[in-house]
Amino acid sequence: MISTLLVANRGEIASRVFRTCRERGIGTVAVFSDADAGALHVREADTAVRLPGAAPADTYLRGDLIVKAALAAGADAVHPGYGFLSENAGFARVVRSLDTVGEEWEAARAEARSAFGDGEVFAEPYVERGRHVEVQILADAHGTVWALGTRDCSLQRRHQKVIEECPAPGLTAELRAALTDAAVAAARAVEYRGAGTVEFLLSPAGRAYFLEMNTRLQVEHPVTEEVFGVDLVALQLALAEGARLPPSPPVPYGHAIEARLYAEDPSHDWAP
Repeated sequence: MISTLLVANRGEIASRVFRTCRERGIGTVAVFSDADAGALHVREADTAVRLPGAAPADTYLRGDLIVKAALAAGADAVHPGYGFLSENAGFARVVRSLDTVGEEWEAARAEARSAFGDGEVFAEPYVERGRHVEVQILADAHGTVWALGTRDCSLQRRHQKVIEECPAPGLTAELRAALTDAAVAAARAVEYRGAGTVEFLLSPAGRAYFLEMNTRLQVEHPVTEEVFGVDLVALQLALAEGARLPPSPPVPYGHAIEARLYAEDPSHDWAP
């Protein structure tokens, strides 16, 4: 059983995980860079461990420092949250001319190194006017995999999600079943365990392309919690302790929408 949990992240997701930990009687450990010493998640945790430095590459992206912090605080489990160490790919810009491939490639590598500490990038075809639809899954160590419906994350600003909703609207029953079946099959193929999200790109003609699998919670996980009446963090922790999922997931009810708020500077070309 998990008695003390370190969250290898900061801000909203750390506070979100700590809330479930308090409800379950699990001790909490925060980590913080020098820039985040006064942050809310640091004050909420039972214990906080400093990661010397300010840049993410020197603090939250240092797996060795996170492990040392967990050991020093007596944590017996680590939750990655989202972003930082839970990520393994950079952002994507769209290249429409071969003349700009080199320049855009280097720009993508630089952003990936800055955000995730890894400059590796890859290229793929671009689908115009596609929809971003994803499936929330949960899998235990005993062969049960749940697909907790779909989420639509197509409305974006600067390639960042703005509106997310569950279930994804306007899908045929056949397409919805195809997406959830593919997500379950993907989880089974890699013997996945825990919470995860399988993401798809839908073309205007309704063809689904696999994008990626995020082996973590997504920022938009609360819309699934609202529709299915579950606590995904609590289920993550239970699955990590070896719990069995019931044969079938809860029956969904209603519709949920999440909006993210952004701050932009109109005096500098609406930069974030």
